[in-house]
Order: sequence, then C-alpha cells, then structure tokens
Amino acid sequence: MSHHEETFAVDVPDDSGRALERLVEFYRHNGYSSTDGGDDAHRRTFVRGTAGASWWSSNMARLKTEVTIDVDDEGGHISYRVQTSGQHLTEDDRAFWEHETMAASDYLHRRATLVDLRPAEAQRAQRVQKEYRSFGLQAAVFIVLAIVVAGVVGAHLGFL
Repeated sequence: MSHHEETFAVDVPDDSGRALERLVEFYRHNGYSSTDGGDDAHRRTFVRGTAGASWWSSNMARLKTEVTIDVDDEGGHISYRVQTSGQHLTEDDRAFWEHETMAASDYLHRRATLVDLRPAEAQRAQRVQKEYRSFGLQAAVFIVLAIVVAGVVGAHLGFL
C-alpha cells in the first residue's frame, strides 16, 4: 500500500490545556473518529475514510486517513498518513490536508468558527472528474478521427 505522509506545525495558544480539546472537536466535526481511548493528555489519533477508496475516488476526504494530533506547552503537530494506492496526487490534492490543518488552527485560535471542509472537497473532486471525462472524450474523438484519416489516406495510396 502506498501512503502520503505529511506533518504540519501548529502554534498553540497560551491556554494550551484546552488546545487539544478544541482540535479534537474540529476533527470530529470533519468526520474523523477516535482510534484511541483519549487517555493521553497530549496526543490523540483519529481516522476517516474508506480503505481502498484511493482506487476510485478523487475526493481526498474519502481516502483512508489517519491523523495524529500532538500538543504540549512547546507547540503542536498534526500528522497525516493517507492511503494513496492507485492515486497520483496533484498539488491540489495535497493542498487539501494543509487547508484542513489551517482551518483547524484558525478554529483553535478562535479566528474562525467550526467548519466542515468535506462538502467543498466533494465539489472540487466533482470538478476534477468532469475535467478527466472531458479530456477522455476529446482523446477518444481524436483517436477515431486519426483512424479514419489513416484509412482514407491508406485507401487513396492503395495500401488498403
């Protein structure tokens, strides 16, 4: 299985005791489920998505993703491990997790309200699929025309 791994640093406000709690709230709101008992005061791990979704989905929020949140008095880190078998991640695909981390940081620092990023990602993925279908249709038309032209030229030159 292929994986994409990325870690982002997050500034923790002075009331760092509540930082982990606010980040947990953000990630739960975005569809993640806890995989640990929540016993560690500084670390939590969550999971979202479906195993194997990377083979058929362009929606990054559907890919099997494990996120680990580490917070202490020194700061915080949010680490992603995303199952990417069958995927070729583009810049836009990879930007999703950075955007998710920035939104979590904004919520943590009370610069933004709680937001669910999955609907926007679903719309982005839908646009990407339409572009791929459009490109595929154009390629198919080009190939058919090339075959027809080759047949006409071949017939005209006596090859057929």
